[in-house]
Amino acid sequence: YRLPIRYPELKARVARFRAACADPRRSYRADADALYRLLLKPAEKLFAGKRHLLICPDDVLWEVPFQALSMRGTPLVARFNLSYAYSAT
Repeated sequence: YRLPIRYPELKARVARFRAACADPRRSYRADADALYRLLLKPAEKLFAGKRHLLICPDDVLWEVPFQALSMRGTPLVARFNLSYAYSAT
């Protein structure tokens, strides 16, 4: 799936999300929901009924803590076992 976002905006969103996750005084939930919708929602049907997701991020996506992304209000880590692998690019 192609991401409908330009690289500088994606990079800024990822940085904002990581900063919110690292600061207990800030809420990260809105960013977790937004990044889930952007990055994983288009492929959601492909992992319906699955228990394990293999994430192969590239570039700035290595900085995304995918386990904290929110799928209908529930963190991904509560729904799936997550593993990471290097992307082919």
